[in-house]
Amino acid sequence: MRLAYVCADPGIPVFGAKGASIHVQEVIRAFRRQGLQVQLFAMRLGGEPPADLRDLPVHCLPEPPRGDTARRERAAMVSAGTVQDALRIAGPFDCVYERYSLWSCAGMEYAESQGIPGILEVNAPLIEEQIRHRELVHREEAERIAARVFAAAHAIIAVSPGVAAYLDGYPQSRGRVRVLANGIDPARFPAELFADRPQPDSPATFTIGFLGSLKPWHGLELLLDVFIAMHSQDPGLRLLLVGDGPERAGIERSIVQAGISDSVTLTGAVPPAEVANWLRQMDVGVAPYPEMEPFYFSPLKIYEYMAAALPVVASRVGGLDRVVREQKTGLLYPPGDAAGLQAALAGLRADPALCRRLGQAARDEALNRHSWDSVAARILAIAGLQIKEQGRHEDPSENTRKTGEGLSTPSKAPAGISAALPSLRRIFACFGPYLRRHTALLAGSLLALLAGIAAQLLEPWPLKIVIDWIVSDSPHSGFAKIPLLASLDSMQLLILLALSLVLIIALRGVLSYLSSIGFALAGSRTMARIRDDLYQHLQGLSLSFHNRAKTGELTLRVVSDVNLIGETMVTAIMPMLAHLLILAGMIGVMLWMNWQLTLFALLPWPLLWLISTHLGRKIHQMTRKLRKQEGAMAATAAESLAAIRDVQALSLEKNFADVFARVGQKSLGTGVQVKRLTANLERSADVMIGLSSAIVLWQGTLFVLVGELSPGDLIVFITYLKSTFRPIRMFAKYTSRMARAVAAGERIVDLMAEKADIEDLPDAVAAPPFKGSLCFEGVSFAYDPAHPILRGIDLSVPPGRHVAVVGPSGMGKSTLVSLILRLYDPSQGRVLIDGMDIRGFRLKSLREQISIVLPNSLLFAASIRDNIGYGAASASFAEIEQAARLANAHDFIMAMPNGYDTELGERGVTLSSGQQQRIAIARAALRQSPILILDEPTTGLDRSNEQAVIEALGKLARGRTVIMITHDLDLAARADQIVFLENGSIIEQGSHAELLGRGGSYAALFRARNPSASQGRETAGE
Repeated sequence: MRLAYVCADPGIPVFGAKGASIHVQEVIRAFRRQGLQVQLFAMRLGGEPPADLRDLPVHCLPEPPRGDTARRERAAMVSAGTVQDALRIAGPFDCVYERYSLWSCAGMEYAESQGIPGILEVNAPLIEEQIRHRELVHREEAERIAARVFAAAHAIIAVSPGVAAYLDGYPQSRGRVRVLANGIDPARFPAELFADRPQPDSPATFTIGFLGSLKPWHGLELLLDVFIAMHSQDPGLRLLLVGDGPERAGIERSIVQAGISDSVTLTGAVPPAEVANWLRQMDVGVAPYPEMEPFYFSPLKIYEYMAAALPVVASRVGGLDRVVREQKTGLLYPPGDAAGLQAALAGLRADPALCRRLGQAARDEALNRHSWDSVAARILAIAGLQIKEQGRHEDPSENTRKTGEGLSTPSKAPAGISAALPSLRRIFACFGPYLRRHTALLAGSLLALLAGIAAQLLEPWPLKIVIDWIVSDSPHSGFAKIPLLASLDSMQLLILLALSLVLIIALRGVLSYLSSIGFALAGSRTMARIRDDLYQHLQGLSLSFHNRAKTGELTLRVVSDVNLIGETMVTAIMPMLAHLLILAGMIGVMLWMNWQLTLFALLPWPLLWLISTHLGRKIHQMTRKLRKQEGAMAATAAESLAAIRDVQALSLEKNFADVFARVGQKSLGTGVQVKRLTANLERSADVMIGLSSAIVLWQGTLFVLVGELSPGDLIVFITYLKSTFRPIRMFAKYTSRMARAVAAGERIVDLMAEKADIEDLPDAVAAPPFKGSLCFEGVSFAYDPAHPILRGIDLSVPPGRHVAVVGPSGMGKSTLVSLILRLYDPSQGRVLIDGMDIRGFRLKSLREQISIVLPNSLLFAASIRDNIGYGAASASFAEIEQAARLANAHDFIMAMPNGYDTELGERGVTLSSGQQQRIAIARAALRQSPILILDEPTTGLDRSNEQAVIEALGKLARGRTVIMITHDLDLAARADQIVFLENGSIIEQGSHAELLGRGGSYAALFRARNPSASQGRETAGE
């Protein structure tokens, strides 16, 4: 299996010693160990490749000129076409993996156009980073390119939660971002290298180490200040800085000024292969990052410290406390806190046993959980690529097909319709139960079809009798024995034969009409039922499926694919079946009349079969490719139209139009190829028909001359011959249509085969009326087993209690409430309502007793009355109006042109955000459920709307158990109980006053957001 790795960032020398360079090399090595054939497309090499990568195929991309920034940026934008050309020449590939750079979307758009997985790796918010630390002239163009590349990517890999949060700001990336941190190569950190770690020169010697580039955001100024302070009291301390960068000159000056040159070593840049040897000389590894918001690093240095069995001292910033576990694998201190850093280092300095314990635990965790091989395996799983045997390279010519998960998996295209029989069997096995519901209609249609075929077989016989009896006056002996014919004179016989011909043709027409209508009705009814079931099946699939799938592609399957199968059944499959039966009947009659001439007629058939098989295979392959491209077009259109407000606000119309046009152009080219191949097949069939007719005409005439065949028999033969080749001509005409139907059928069968992760258990019962008690017992959850979201949650909420869940973004708050609705099931532990495990309830009965108000709640293209009424299907208008009054929505509803009957635009776009939220609150109020979930209910509202919504929420919450997720700490302060969630765990809980009194994380966050309140308390305290 072939993978293209694209790095179009001129700032990354892929074979250099920078952290980004090492990252590129390690990912490529891991992919190769997984058995992939990797080719590298890079703008800057930075020297010779390491020994183990010297056989790596490398394609050098043109590097933009140095100097003027604007000129350099424009050149980088133009280079995208060069990248795509290089990919096309070196292809085909089964997957493209691109490291996100400011000016390139070529890799992802190439992958999208080819219908293969395109995985985008994003390591930093490059636009903001470029503005903050360098210079960016064409910001708007950079934003447009970012939107394009995020839209084109099959999946996006973020190296940290901070990067994932940044990506969530782009509508094009939502739902396709996965967090995968950096890793290490265990082979570079062998146990024996660290088992005999050099002992200090004396008991008083202790080496503090730093690994990485010497840049401002790595906190080296703080580390150096702390070291100087500690060294003045403890001359045995050593500082080892492994790396190079722009801060080196300033660090060297500070070292000289402090007079500690003998105690500090700066190595400069070192090759990756030598890193482990330098780490071996350290006693502790430090990552002194300053306070940064957002913090988007996934620091490779920390994983390498851990692999080298070093205790890690790091600032508690971003998600580093998920990597460095306090008192388990290292020590943490507040960012920028010199005293905290000094205390952590001094503690390790004074306790060698603690150093060894933390270091060994860190090594164990790094090797078990953070290897590059595990990272590569997860990336391939996200791409839907399965390596069946380690080191086995599969045929690069394989196509891909979409599974129900919206991921691409390799599969060879069937060699034409004949080789598609296994696929057809799968399709008919799935559709068979639907067809059996119309057995009577299908049987009647089949009888009409057979009768019509019999009539068609009789059609040339009146002409035979005319020629043999009337024109040539040489009646066939078989017909001479029929008394009726023998008793008629020539004129009477001619009139009888003419009338019989009219009758036969009319009868055939009626029977053909009946069979066509019958099959069309059966097909339409079957497809309508399949479409309904498919839609219901999609609605029942778990959120984990819908998070991976593309909405536009699913819409294409439900609407277009089902229609295509129904249309093909009526316009291609049934006519083909009829013509095949006619073929069998006519060949049988021809063999009965003269078997020698029949064999002469069939002489060109083997050649025609070879041509049909060869061209049919190509048609089927190209048709599959066409369906994938049509799916990509539908996904692009659905995504942009669903987010049209954001698209227009960001002036992204041209970006999406360009992407749509490119995919459409590819689809057009593929469609033309299908038409060309189909035309070739039809013309080949015409030539073979002509050849066979000439053979029959020649040999048949000879048989007539010697008396072995009558002239009428020859006419019947010629007529039958033209009809026998009609199925072949029809096969040529309908091959592409049937191939598209087979591809569409496979996609539907794949989708129907998807199983929901969340289903009613076999012994589930209807939920009784809830009182509202909630309990989480030891609940843990992970979307990806390697990255848990919730850890050991224990929480009890009595009925009627109002609980606010607060904490930093991305820490599992929304996931927590999703477990109450059983949108997901816990990985461990259980969720109880009124003391009963919710998995024992039927889903419908559980969710009917829970109301929810989401941020930007979805409203439907229906009347306001209907939108509120969705909360309870049986509600009367009086109840709907009462709910609207409770939600402070009645007044603005009545001010609208048609009041409650006013039709809303799709997604409620004709209302303001505050009005939409109040309609959602009215919907929740209508349900009268004992449990209410509020997920950021005031997000994005102005002050007046926010006050109206808060007032409505207060009315709605009365007498209910309320779980509210919010970042608004003033709103949280009104709750009976506040739960502070961080890193998937409950850090603290209690009332607002209790948590402020404890002075913990909640108090710090509240005072940071309300400095005036904090200052007021301090003043009062004085």
